[in-house]
Amino acid sequence: MLDRATRRTLEITQAQADGGREGTLLAVVDRTETPMGARLLRDWLLEPLVDRAEIEARHDAVAALVEDAGMRAQVRGALDGLGDLERVAAKIASGRGGARELVALAGALERVPALRQQIEASPVGALQAIHARLDPCTQLVASVRAMLVDEPPLGLKEGGLIRDGYDSQVDEFRGLASGGKEYLAALQAREAERTAIPNLKLGFNRVFG
Repeated sequence: MLDRATRRTLEITQAQADGGREGTLLAVVDRTETPMGARLLRDWLLEPLVDRAEIEARHDAVAALVEDAGMRAQVRGALDGLGDLERVAAKIASGRGGARELVALAGALERVPALRQQIEASPVGALQAIHARLDPCTQLVASVRAMLVDEPPLGLKEGGLIRDGYDSQVDEFRGLASGGKEYLAALQAREAERTAIPNLKLGFNRVFG
C-alpha cells in the first residue's frame, strides 16, 4: 500500500496542481478498453506488487502482448464494447438488476470465447491462468437469449420483455391483451356449438373487460 503523501508526490492518479488526472502516471499508461480494466490498472498502480515472482509473471504477460501485435489487437478487439461486466453482475447479484442488465450480461459473456481463443496458444503462465478462469457461461447466455427480447424496456410494468414462443401461457395472455375481439369471437363459436344454440351472443362491458 502507498500512503497518501507518496501518491500525491508521485502524482500517480492525481496531479498536485489541480487534483486532475492530466499529467499523471495513470493518464500516461492507461490504454484500457473497459471500465473494469481501468479500475484494475488504477488499483495496480496504487497497490504495487512486492513479490518478485508475481512481478516477473506480470512482466512476462505484458511482454508477450507487446511483442505479438496481432494477438494484442485481437484481444483489444474482443474487449472493445464489452461494457462494465463487473457492475452489471453486481447489480444482478444484489437484486437491483432488470432485463436490460441480463441482456447486457449475456452480450458481454458472448465475447468471452473470442477472448479465450486469442490467448489460448500463449505459453505465458499469467495468460494461461486468465484463459483457465474465463468462463463463457454458455448455458446462462442461451437461457437469457431464449427468454428475453434483444432490447427490453426499462421497467417490468411496460411488458414486452419475454420473447414470443418462449412460454405458451405468456403467449396466450399476450394474445388476450392484444386480440380480445378474436378471443370473444372464438369463445362465442365454441359456446354456440356446445350449447346447440346457433344464435347465441356474447356480451361484455368495456369498463370491466
